[in-house]
Amino acid sequence: MSQATSKTSCYWLIGGGITLLLLVLALFFLPWWMKMSFYSEISDTAVDRISRYQRALASRPLFEKQQQELQRKLKEHNYFIAAENPELAAADIQSKVKTIVAQSGGSLMSTQYLGKDKKHENMIQVKVRMKGKVQALYSVLFALESSLPVLKVDQLSVRSRVTAQGRGDNRVTSYSLDITFVVNGFMARSEP
Repeated sequence: MSQATSKTSCYWLIGGGITLLLLVLALFFLPWWMKMSFYSEISDTAVDRISRYQRALASRPLFEKQQQELQRKLKEHNYFIAAENPELAAADIQSKVKTIVAQSGGSLMSTQYLGKDKKHENMIQVKVRMKGKVQALYSVLFALESSLPVLKVDQLSVRSRVTAQGRGDNRVTSYSLDITFVVNGFMARSEP
């Protein structure tokens, strides 16, 4: 029996040694394997991102050509203000506003060039102050928004003022609107 017991003990000892060896190997190789799979995943992600960037770069000439074609069509249809510099573009907007306000029956009080917009380098801003009735305001806004080159009205402020004319029984009251707004016009970007 002693031989069987020693054989069993030997098996247990060999099994325990192999188990201990596997545990030691797992203790060293499991973190290494996890780190390698993490790096492999990062590498695959980077390769995928690089291939997407390369495809985007390859399609850039096509997009630039489409952008130039679109800009050419916009210029042909007079969507942009045809001016050499922002000051001339502002003068063009001011002239157009003066004509539109006069035709609508309003009274132009002032126009002021505000400069180029900080966000959009090709947008010219002109502040307008006028007086008139509701119909004049409607006509001015409609004419500006539907005109070519494209003009956009922004920051509209309307205040009503009651006016009285005459004395006693002949006194007539009416109203007048003080209107302030900003007109934005767009210059075509210069070709590089």
